[in-house]
Amino acid sequence: MARSPLLLRLSLLRASIGVVLYAILGLAVAVPTAAQSDIRIHGNHTAAGKLDGGVLTLALETGVGNWRFNGDDKPGIQVQAFAEAGGPLQIPGPMIRVPAGTEIQLSIRHAAAGSGKLVMHGLFDRPAARDAPVEIAPGETGSVRFRLSTPGTYYYWGSTTGKPLTDRFGVDSQLHGAIIVDALGVAPDTKERVFIISEWLDAYRTNGAPAFAAAQATINGRSWPATERLEYTQGETIRWRWINLSFENHPMHLHGFYFRINGRSDLLRSETYRKSADRHWVNTDWLQVGETRTISWSAPNRPGRWVVHCHNPYHMRSNFPLESLQSRSFPFRGTPEFDKLLESTRDMGGMVLGVTIHPKHGKHPVEPREPRRKLELSAEEAPDSTAAVKSYRYMLSGVTDPSEGMRGANLLIVLTRGEPVEIVVRNRLREHTTVHWHGIELASYYDGVHDFGGDARRQVPMIHPGESFAVRFTPPRAGTFIYHTHMNDAEQQEAGLSGPLIVLRPGQKYDPKRDHIVLVTSPPNLQDQGKFALVNGVNPPAPLMLKAGQRHRLRIINVHSFEVNLSVELKRGAELATWRPLAKDGRDLPAPRRGARKASQLVSLGETYDFAFTPAKEGEYALELSNKQFKKVLNTIPVRVLR
Repeated sequence: MARSPLLLRLSLLRASIGVVLYAILGLAVAVPTAAQSDIRIHGNHTAAGKLDGGVLTLALETGVGNWRFNGDDKPGIQVQAFAEAGGPLQIPGPMIRVPAGTEIQLSIRHAAAGSGKLVMHGLFDRPAARDAPVEIAPGETGSVRFRLSTPGTYYYWGSTTGKPLTDRFGVDSQLHGAIIVDALGVAPDTKERVFIISEWLDAYRTNGAPAFAAAQATINGRSWPATERLEYTQGETIRWRWINLSFENHPMHLHGFYFRINGRSDLLRSETYRKSADRHWVNTDWLQVGETRTISWSAPNRPGRWVVHCHNPYHMRSNFPLESLQSRSFPFRGTPEFDKLLESTRDMGGMVLGVTIHPKHGKHPVEPREPRRKLELSAEEAPDSTAAVKSYRYMLSGVTDPSEGMRGANLLIVLTRGEPVEIVVRNRLREHTTVHWHGIELASYYDGVHDFGGDARRQVPMIHPGESFAVRFTPPRAGTFIYHTHMNDAEQQEAGLSGPLIVLRPGQKYDPKRDHIVLVTSPPNLQDQGKFALVNGVNPPAPLMLKAGQRHRLRIINVHSFEVNLSVELKRGAELATWRPLAKDGRDLPAPRRGARKASQLVSLGETYDFAFTPAKEGEYALELSNKQFKKVLNTIPVRVLR
């Protein structure tokens, strides 16, 4: 997927404060006009147009308005948007939802003042071999007729800047809407939700100061905490459709549960999974630009408050206040005024949804029984930490296995399926922190999302400096998981607060000679980001020592901040080796998906993959970590197979 030079530089140079500092890019400044009307936030609850006799008639028009993505009472920015003719502008645009076989009669008036030619995409029947763009000059009206034959989750989108979807991030970045085609004769679930992911990027230049580029990630036109709060009842089946119409890929992570992927689509075609082996279960799913998903999940035994979010830490944190950026007097970095504003970016924000699962019959989950095992996990500053480059680490006490906790700077925690555990998290830092047990199915109160997680009885606290919090859970499955900070995520994760969490079957012992962990994280120094990735907390990584003829397990974990498109390949020379997939996100794969294949896998942020590798004979291999999009190798782990 191609990227413009601007976005390439954006991805490589993004600073740890969650914005990008550019003195020479010359990005355009979008200043909202007070006279512009506010754009209505559209939650994709209702379909647009008039459906009569198998024909949907719909008239759209473009316009420019004030988009208040942080809430109706917050400042906004000026963007283009769609409206039904005579109605308010909407973000996302009006939703087309019809039964299969419906004919669409669509007119579009391009009324957005001062914009270029409108080019519309996605207005054709599926499946299709190629796009069929419709061009409309400013002030003109275009029309198109087409039929929607195949059930699926699709979309339409427009551009007035001539940019492709992967580079559409400015004034026309919100010109899009959902197209949902339901199976003929099947009534759609009235509680099913459709979520469109979008982003906006612009720059603000102050008097004599450099420009700050601020990226805003949203779901259905809102940024957390203004995003919609969803409510369900324990045991209810939850059905969602996701559509990524932003300019970036997003690994979407659901706390506390697995969700089932039932199908995926893009602009041209749809695929619905018929076999149970294809409808696989995950807790993190990599959604590429222009892709869609249909998913379902349920909460049979864990009521409480949960979040789903993009696992890029910069897409789930607050930006600088918009009014500060718009003031033209943004303070210089390093001043007390700047540091005060920086504090406001450390809260959760952006691409986050909150989900409340109400207990059935008012019953709350039973606390785990008295733990047979107790651990203490301390977050503290590492000896090499400085004011310029923070270096944090976890320290673990209560372990009996000498292999546990011995993984470079990222401590390994080994638990047993079905064995209750208590982990006391002690904060020895000079800032607040929490710990999220990524992928573990546990009570919301222990999930680590402060000020939201928990239930009607109690709320997850932040752990203040010098304080502690006792986490209790019973791991229900064996697999590869992660624990990491969920407070000021970007800075604390890059400083070192993440680690692998392995759950074994009862009676199983962890054997580091045959069970190999590859945890990929970001270096804490800004100057090193984009140059290499840390492996198990160090660079260069230690070699993996394998024995020929033995079955080895490779547990690959990506907790990097930026490498959303991390490619992992096991090679001997230039040739790919062969391995067998075992698990995804800590959940065993069904037998049909565990066949031998070439040793290449994309592992996005927050994902874990387990593979079995049995080398036939001794020799030198390499586990290569790369970003093929930007043609860079982030690290190479020597793999030495001995007799």
